[in-house]
Amino acid sequence: MSVRNTVLRASAAMLLVSGSVAAAAAAEPLSGAAATKMLYPADGAEVRVIPRDFMGPSDPQILKQVGATQKYYGAVAVSPAEGLASEATVAGANFHDVDSARASALKACNAKRATGTPPCQIVAEILPRGWKQGRLQLSADATAAFADTYAAQDAPKALAISPATGEWAIGVGQDAGQLALLGCRERARGRVKDAGPCTLSVQD
Repeated sequence: MSVRNTVLRASAAMLLVSGSVAAAAAAEPLSGAAATKMLYPADGAEVRVIPRDFMGPSDPQILKQVGATQKYYGAVAVSPAEGLASEATVAGANFHDVDSARASALKACNAKRATGTPPCQIVAEILPRGWKQGRLQLSADATAAFADTYAAQDAPKALAISPATGEWAIGVGQDAGQLALLGCRERARGRVKDAGPCTLSVQD
């Protein structure tokens, strides 16, 4: 099983930028205090297996074991015709929400599956322990950086995320929001050409 961990590979060294740039478009981010109440612990994840007709009797346990080594939010995609042990099996991990992780895993799996075989399907999701719909969602790495780095900075400060890639950046100082957005876009486009926009998630 191959693992695509976009944030860990591209953003393990958290991007912290400071300075001054031109004003940017406004957003509706949460305050640091509000985010603190909504985020999950960065080191706690659970694997939810999605039963499929093509799965073998030992596959659920294997998925739980492998998934437990990945960071939330994540998903595992499998080619039905080739099974869990296939090279087409892909885990997308360390995204800011499970839907983005699913999309990444499916795209990579479908690119690897044998020609003419049925499309890949999601067989597992990796979520924070106690996950509930509607709370603020950040990747495990971004959550850790929020607690360890963002919280230690004086305002003004901001954290921007790329939903499509799992990338993120923190900006501090004058025009912190724009700095965070610029840093996030640079990292996201370095991974995926059509990565889409970054958004401000937290700002003080």
